[in-house]
Amino acid sequence: MHTTASSTECTTLKHTPTKRQGQGIASPDPKRTSPSDGPHPATRDRLGTLVASLTDKFHAAPSWEAFVRDIQGSSYLSSQLDNLQHPAADLLKQMGDEGVPVPMDTSSWTPKHKVDCVAYGCHKSAEMHKDFIREEMADFIEKGFWVVLPYSIAKDLPDSAYVGTPV
Repeated sequence: MHTTASSTECTTLKHTPTKRQGQGIASPDPKRTSPSDGPHPATRDRLGTLVASLTDKFHAAPSWEAFVRDIQGSSYLSSQLDNLQHPAADLLKQMGDEGVPVPMDTSSWTPKHKVDCVAYGCHKSAEMHKDFIREEMADFIEKGFWVVLPYSIAKDLPDSAYVGTPV
């Protein structure tokens, strides 16, 4: 399942709520990998509750693909595309059925690079606006646009998890 993309390779991004490495990965506490680890102050808000729920679902799933299928939201494309009289109807139907090709030209991050990025931390503006960011992230999780898992889990996910897993 581990893939490395080059500028000539594509992965198919269906409505899969994941982000590229280093983006969209947050954790109220990197050591917290399950709600059974006990409450953390940051998990008392909506984002923390959603992350705890996603973490439980991740641990219960037999594979990354099964996890994605379990949490993946429905498409925002109309179910009436077959009846749409528009030049883009076929393209939209294809996107809904097969996903959207996403060319990748970045190399995989090494484990050291991941650790260095987490140790570096977020930009000061993210800290200054953390309440807004936490609410936006919670909204995006609830809409099925992305998944937020603790770094202790995310660091070991395959590269394909960060750009969308075709399922």
